[in-house]
Amino acid sequence: LPRPSHIPHTHFETLVLLYCWHLWKRRNGIIFWGEVTTLRQTLLACKLDANLWRCRMRKD
Repeated sequence: LPRPSHIPHTHFETLVLLYCWHLWKRRNGIIFWGEVTTLRQTLLACKLDANLWRCRMRKD
């Protein structure tokens, strides 16, 4: 997965983990709780969390 040039290397790794975490949560929601979610909802949740996490990341 290529890293966009405007995202620092350490931040990119964190974002990949964030996206994987959201995919895992959505999978569990579908399998265990019968939730119905769209790709758009999952991406929006990732974007919202990424904005929150960005406030806590060190500036490089």
